[in-house]
Amino acid sequence: MIGGYDSPSKTVSDRGSAVECAQCGTANREGARFCNGCGSLLARHCASCNAEIFAGARFCDECGAPVDVAAAAPAAAATAVRKTVTVVFCDLGGSTRFGERTDAELAREVMARYHAILQAVIDAHGGTVAKFMGDGMMALFGIPEIGEDDAARAVRAGSELQRRFGAFAADVESRHDVALTLRVGVNTGEVVIADGDADLVGDALNVAARLEKA
Repeated sequence: MIGGYDSPSKTVSDRGSAVECAQCGTANREGARFCNGCGSLLARHCASCNAEIFAGARFCDECGAPVDVAAAAPAAAATAVRKTVTVVFCDLGGSTRFGERTDAELAREVMARYHAILQAVIDAHGGTVAKFMGDGMMALFGIPEIGEDDAARAVRAGSELQRRFGAFAADVESRHDVALTLRVGVNTGEVVIADGDADLVGDALNVAARLEKA
């Protein structure tokens, strides 16, 4: 300890039980989901029933076998990969006020039109809508396949989203006297994704979300 802080020279094993990556042998902190050396998934599985064993567990919560006796084994073959993708985040401004001033059924119809515009534009530019989050959306360019023009197509999609949304917002305002706005953030960077895992991990997503909010 130096001045009340841990020395930066502490190793993973000094901080607690290390989880060793079966693919590259790198030691990772307990509770880590992906290897900090190669990006492989670090989940462990019960040797008795193959259920996932969570960090710190003493017994398997599926069959009750003790972890030390069940010899929890690392997950078989690494499926996690690193990919450079372009992320597009969209979010609707003014939706709360719109929802307060209109009937729920009408609001649902308007939101369906809005989502249809987002989906159509992303599809037209060769992107993939990863998920809708209320009145927001996350789309990806570079998954499942990487293209040399991923970033350019994402930016063009963002520009078209704003153009298409302008006409939509003008119609909503004329009918319901509520102004809606669209925020779009685009960022390119590295993420980690695994087969069978819908979640992406990487700061590229956080930066895109911050750009959208700005």
